[in-house]
Amino acid sequence: MPPSAVPADLTALADHIAAGDLPAARAQLDALLATLAGRADPAALQAQIFAGAMAGTLGADAAAQANLYLRDYALSQIRLFDLLAGAVPLVSVAREVGNRMALDHLRGHDEAVLIDIGIGSGTQEAALVEALGALPDGPRRLTVYGVEVSADSLDVAEAQLAAAGARAGVEVRLHKWAQPADQLTEAQWAELRAAPGPKVALSSFAFHHIGEGDNGEARDGVLRRLRAAGVGAVVLTEPDSDHLQDSYTGRLAQAWRHFGATFGVIDALDIDGSDRAALKALFFGREIADILGTVHGARAERHEGHATWLRRLHAAGFTPAARAAWLEGIHAPVITICSVDEHVQVGHGGVGIVAVLFGQA
Repeated sequence: MPPSAVPADLTALADHIAAGDLPAARAQLDALLATLAGRADPAALQAQIFAGAMAGTLGADAAAQANLYLRDYALSQIRLFDLLAGAVPLVSVAREVGNRMALDHLRGHDEAVLIDIGIGSGTQEAALVEALGALPDGPRRLTVYGVEVSADSLDVAEAQLAAAGARAGVEVRLHKWAQPADQLTEAQWAELRAAPGPKVALSSFAFHHIGEGDNGEARDGVLRRLRAAGVGAVVLTEPDSDHLQDSYTGRLAQAWRHFGATFGVIDALDIDGSDRAALKALFFGREIADILGTVHGARAERHEGHATWLRRLHAAGFTPAARAAWLEGIHAPVITICSVDEHVQVGHGGVGIVAVLFGQA
């Protein structure tokens, strides 16, 4: 079913916050919380999560009051991440599509290069290495440049890639670059440029962290540097929603649509109701609080819609494409997967939640 509009009481709260009328905003928040008290239905929970996020603009006391309900949804981090990895298909499907895009560009060569922006612990990349090993014409030597601010994560990625390479019969060499992509040195870009073999850049749910203090100029800069370094294809997986904009009410509308569809996926899963609520409140609730917890302050979750990413790819010299072959045989419950507007859309209820984009030089 189509996404619902932002409720009028949340819209009124956002209007007061955007206007800087904090007393009126606090009164509106109190009235809203009173109407939600004692309710546990999905619509009420979504409104509670958003109200709690928006209360962050009103000070610590208001945020604490609005988020008292979160105590009812306690869940261990291990259990939370197990649910995300095993039960929620959005990330796993998007990563599989992204790997298929990368494989298309890497096959047919003896050796290849992967620069991974936001490699994390290397889970997706390990799956890519095993898929390379299963190809009769896949490269048997892969040089990986892992760009990741967490040195500990890079160590885990190194172990995962080594194990995957041993299983797949692929020689993997990881260069660990523990810094943001927009802070790579001229020497590092030159090293990437000189590396032999076709080059693919991969980034999953990480490229939106580049240039957190600007309006995307650093993202354009990194894409241009990738093109200049001889990268032949870029694969980006990103949340498909505009949370980079300064407009507070605009961010609310985008977030309500995006996370409303995400919550629709969670509601349709065959998992315990308390697990559903915990996923919404504890994991996605943190993202919503980052997006809506300040009016003009620094935010980490500065997502952009697929149209903006397509424009950035074009401007950097990459031609976007979406091929039906990448989607063959991929099935997942409660979500839709389709090619539309030069990208692959992973969504629910007519809303694109995740965009997987491929750009070829």
